[in-house]
Amino acid sequence: MGEYYDEGQRVAGQWVGLGAERLGLTSKVGAEAFLRLCENRHPASGETLTQRLNTTRMDEASDNSANRRIFYDFTFSPPKSVSVAALVGTDERILEAHAHAVRSALREF
Repeated sequence: MGEYYDEGQRVAGQWVGLGAERLGLTSKVGAEAFLRLCENRHPASGETLTQRLNTTRMDEASDNSANRRIFYDFTFSPPKSVSVAALVGTDERILEAHAHAVRSALREF
């Protein structure tokens, strides 16, 4: 799964939000950093982030359940007509408007 966030991809993910800010994450998401975060380690330093290290627990039905949610991933795509207008028409204003809309939506999350 980490390869999806690798910087070598055509479209790289970005760290966004208060959690990323608190961890000092400001660059594009790299595969190694992403996988560290999934393992409860700081993406840059590798230090453990929380005291709880066990990843599963027994629930009422005596089944193993996830102990915590590791991650949320969001993808934002404009309608196809907007994409075509931006790319075919090479209109940077459309691309910037979409980027602004994504940042606004993420602030609401």
